[in-house]
Amino acid sequence: MTTAPPLPADSPNAAPAARGPHPVEIALLASVFAREGLYQPPHLVAQVVNPDGTVAPPAIPQQKRVLARDVAASVGDMMLATTQEG
Repeated sequence: MTTAPPLPADSPNAAPAARGPHPVEIALLASVFAREGLYQPPHLVAQVVNPDGTVAPPAIPQQKRVLARDVAASVGDMMLATTQEG
């Protein structure tokens, strides 16, 4: 019995789990714990320049609670403990 060769990780047919998480996804996960359970979509706009040259602050995406505060705090404490205690 022969098996097909594995798909390259960058193949569009590869399952997302096969390629592993993107660094932005890891950062977003860590930010949920740092924000006490609140998720805020990433944004990259530093400033908005209007046609008349005035600068307006960018719109900040709305936050959404995705974890209870106590759960986020517990996981955050565990993450911190792995760097302090091993």
